[in-house]
Amino acid sequence: MDNDNSGQRLGRALLISIIISLALIAVMAAVIAKVDSCNDVHAFSEPVVQLTDGWTLTDSAGTTADISLPYKLYYGRDGVYTLQTALPEYSELISSPALQFYSSYTDVKIYLGGELMLSYPNSAPTFTPGTGNTWQYVRLPSDYGGKTLKLEIRCQLGDSIEYNIKPLLLGAKGTMLSHALSDSALSLAVSVFMSILGILLAAMYFLLRRKLALNRSTVYLALFAAVFAAYVYCESALARMLFANGHMLYFCTLALLALMPLPLVGFFSCGLSKKYRYATLFVSLLCVTNLFVQIMLHFMGVINIRLMIPATYWVIVVSALVMILCMLLADRENLPGVHVTLLTSLPMLLGGCADIILQSLGRPSFNNSLWFTLGVTMFLLLQFFVFLSSYFALYRSAIQAGMLREMAFVDSLTDIGNRNAYEQRLKELGAAETPEGLCCIVADINNLKYINDTYGHLAGDRAIRLTGAVLDSLLPAGGTAFRTGGDEFVLLIDDMAEQDAAALAAEIARKAAQSGSELSIPLVIAVGSGRYDRSDGNIQDFIRRIDTRMYQNKRSLKDAEV
Repeated sequence: MDNDNSGQRLGRALLISIIISLALIAVMAAVIAKVDSCNDVHAFSEPVVQLTDGWTLTDSAGTTADISLPYKLYYGRDGVYTLQTALPEYSELISSPALQFYSSYTDVKIYLGGELMLSYPNSAPTFTPGTGNTWQYVRLPSDYGGKTLKLEIRCQLGDSIEYNIKPLLLGAKGTMLSHALSDSALSLAVSVFMSILGILLAAMYFLLRRKLALNRSTVYLALFAAVFAAYVYCESALARMLFANGHMLYFCTLALLALMPLPLVGFFSCGLSKKYRYATLFVSLLCVTNLFVQIMLHFMGVINIRLMIPATYWVIVVSALVMILCMLLADRENLPGVHVTLLTSLPMLLGGCADIILQSLGRPSFNNSLWFTLGVTMFLLLQFFVFLSSYFALYRSAIQAGMLREMAFVDSLTDIGNRNAYEQRLKELGAAETPEGLCCIVADINNLKYINDTYGHLAGDRAIRLTGAVLDSLLPAGGTAFRTGGDEFVLLIDDMAEQDAAALAAEIARKAAQSGSELSIPLVIAVGSGRYDRSDGNIQDFIRRIDTRMYQNKRSLKDAEV
């Protein structure tokens, strides 16, 4: 029964995860619908034009140059640059023309025909020198064609930081947002999947931890999946669309990256012996210190958290090397699962190294963590399948153990407790103080040998099954029935009055005789009953006293036959 409940709980957990995923998909659909409502007519079918050519760049010294976008710009703190061009005529963009500009750690003012269209931010930041990554959208008048578009950009970060100025987009806002949403579809799918996986792992742990004796590695894995899901979402285009000021979003992204090693260290340490405790403690303190120091320095305005990414990378590399070394040195015989865990983590390690190397070479992937995302996804999938295979293996073992237990403690002919179960119950009663009100009924089939000789052994087996069925049908709450021998039965009942036990014994004999007459088998049951008394001494003496009463009844029944 417990195994069935575990299976039902797993099914409920899977159902809950499906419901949550459907809810998240509905939220995404609502966001898309909201984007669509920002436009007047058929926004998603309108064209979007990239403004790449015809730009003039003017730096702080007044030097001008004709450029095309995208353009790599090395700017210094508080450097001011001006970009301007003449907007082209596009009669197709008639419903709700808008301009999209992606800025990274800059203040920006956008003018059209000398008129200020946007100033961002409207006020100076109060706790940070940077405004983060932002997507600016500017509504344009219908007569925008031919007017001069000018952007004033004030840089917020330190010297010699490369910034790739992306082409501006001209078109309907809904169309641009829908394109950005489609570009982030993979990231969103990974984020939603990881969220569901984390919830499912946590639910399975709390539902099955006692049944399967799970350690906390499953919880750490669920936390890692949740942190990773949040990290992937923060890197998606959808997150940048929904947050006007990208500073906090970028801060959360890098803070989540610094936090990510912590649950992983907890996960790996669960499979290691205690002699590696100091190594895992060192790695945990290193991760916590890195995160705390970066947060303090960032909010105190000493250094922007973006500039501390290399420190986070080094912490991740050191943590990975220490944990790999611990797992390689682990005793394979005593801890066989450690090496399996190490093998499943290889995709994550290789993906992280690939992205770090690419960023060091100045050739990052399109979202700076493509290979790491793929590696982590593969790692979590492998760990989830390892967990599921372990669960089903333990589930099958529990079923087999239940079947063996049933074979060991259940009488195959009557489906009530057998002699082993009876002896186990007596040991339990003998090991503790005998409960007040314990009653016993001993029953014995009269003339079973006569039934076997006259009607055959099948009839004798039928008589035994009938007796077991009668006992089971009349068994009150708190009672247990046992077949202790060929034709001998015992009922042990908690908290029953002695007269009630005597009445139950008489009812057993009456119903057995009635069942025998219906099947043309002379089924006569001798019974004895009584309630435990302190004068009985121990449970064995009590059972012998009731057994004596049964034999007295048996003799009286035989005398009546004569």
